[in-house]
Amino acid sequence: MIKSKSLVKNACSLFVMLAVGACMVTWVPSSLASSAPAAAEIGADGKVKNDSPPAPGIIQVITHSGPTGVFLWILLLACSLAMAWLIIDSFMTISKAKIAPVTLIKSVQEAMAVGDLMKAINYCKEKPTPLANILMAGFTHVEDGFEVIQESVSVQAEVETERMLHRVSYMNVIANVAPMLGLIGTVQGMIAAFTTMATSQAGAAQQATLALNIGEGLWATAVGLGQTVPAMIFFQFFKNRANSLALHMEQVTVESIKVLRNAEVEVEK
Repeated sequence: MIKSKSLVKNACSLFVMLAVGACMVTWVPSSLASSAPAAAEIGADGKVKNDSPPAPGIIQVITHSGPTGVFLWILLLACSLAMAWLIIDSFMTISKAKIAPVTLIKSVQEAMAVGDLMKAINYCKEKPTPLANILMAGFTHVEDGFEVIQESVSVQAEVETERMLHRVSYMNVIANVAPMLGLIGTVQGMIAAFTTMATSQAGAAQQATLALNIGEGLWATAVGLGQTVPAMIFFQFFKNRANSLALHMEQVTVESIKVLRNAEVEVEK
């Protein structure tokens, strides 16, 4: 119970960190753009006057990008939410306490120490976890020789690793899709910029619209790349954690079965 509370607490803390990070991604560039000094003009009275409009924020950028741009921003937001959910889910599921519980290891090792194979099998059936599946793969081939046991355990460990990484692999998909969506937004902004140059007269209004169109494209690229970096980091992190747990479970299984060489195995028929 305490471990589950700790997992929930860690997940909530991670969610808050991700939310703060998302806010920083959208707020910091906007605040920097808003605080950037505008072009100043000197009036007839000698005083500096500033008639430049404030820099647009992220909301204005999204609403001004048109139907296609809004659709791209919705996809980028969906990628952000999916990545946050996958990270929280992976922290809660790919953990040693849930994949290879200590209570199961101790129970199986105690049963194997006295040669009670059926008792160890019952423990595995009572607690169906990836470790239990790997142990069962070894127990079912206990009469076929140690080499066969090792091969069965290795195969089952690979299967359990693939199951653990099934959802984690979507982080890699997000890491590849998000920058592509940002690039599409950049291309759209450049198309709008060149369209503005071709259809409007030269002047301050044209320059302002041109800069806004280019800014919209760069915003999309920045957000897409901002999602790619954490997605790649967490993908590798959870991939390494899953592989480490798989090796740990293999080791526990092989060590437990080795005890059978020095103990009498009781097999109930």
